[in-house]
Amino acid sequence: KVKRGAQRAVLDKATVYAILDANLVASIAFANSGDETFARDGTFYPTVLPTGYVRDGDSLLFHGKTSSLLQKRLAKGTPICVTVFSLDDVVCAKSAMHHSVNYRSVVVYGCAEPVLDDDDKRRALEVITDGLTWRGRAAECRPTSDAELTATLVTRLSLADGNVSCKVRAHPANDDDDDLTYPCWAGNVPLRVVSLEPVDAPHNNPGIAPPPSAAALTRPGLIAPLAAVAADELRGKKNLETKLAVWQALALVGVAAAILLPRLS
Repeated sequence: KVKRGAQRAVLDKATVYAILDANLVASIAFANSGDETFARDGTFYPTVLPTGYVRDGDSLLFHGKTSSLLQKRLAKGTPICVTVFSLDDVVCAKSAMHHSVNYRSVVVYGCAEPVLDDDDKRRALEVITDGLTWRGRAAECRPTSDAELTATLVTRLSLADGNVSCKVRAHPANDDDDDLTYPCWAGNVPLRVVSLEPVDAPHNNPGIAPPPSAAALTRPGLIAPLAAVAADELRGKKNLETKLAVWQALALVGVAAAILLPRLS
């Protein structure tokens, strides 16, 4: 449950899933109880590790080598906290106090479980490959060998109701009325992660060009949540429901574009 900044909490599943689908990397936190690997000077610190992930329906998928300390912890059901965060704008106000950032964030609590069935694991790895690149990439690649399957741990974390929270800020600076005429610039500086021209591997076969889908890899970032929203409609806490509804609509458009563009190219 969101307590701090509760007015920014978003509860609908479509928005949560849109944020998860717009990103590629999550931070996974867990308590360290006696593992020397994560100890420093005899102190067992809480640990946060970044990892790639993909949403598969109502769950998140993670994968790594069977020797991965993170994956081994996930596979044995260690309680974890997963955070996904998109930074959209630096928000510059007329006062230093009211500077902020626009963002989208999802936090998931729970215990993951291993994917043990070989057929389920193969399917999960295909979903992960397509999710981290583009739809259909797994079919373009050499199939996963039995040895690779054995050497890989795949874990799944449920997105069940009650263990997911979401916060969004998507508006301009909230300056005090007395500061509105102060003679300094106020506004938003948009931040985006974009894909550039694909670069061939040194061993790429001559004459094989990157597929159009590679150049259309637009995540993370996906959309500009402030687009088409009038600034006076977003100022302060006014019209919060309208603001979130517009952002949610834009998020869904972005997800649809990410799915359809590779198919059309």
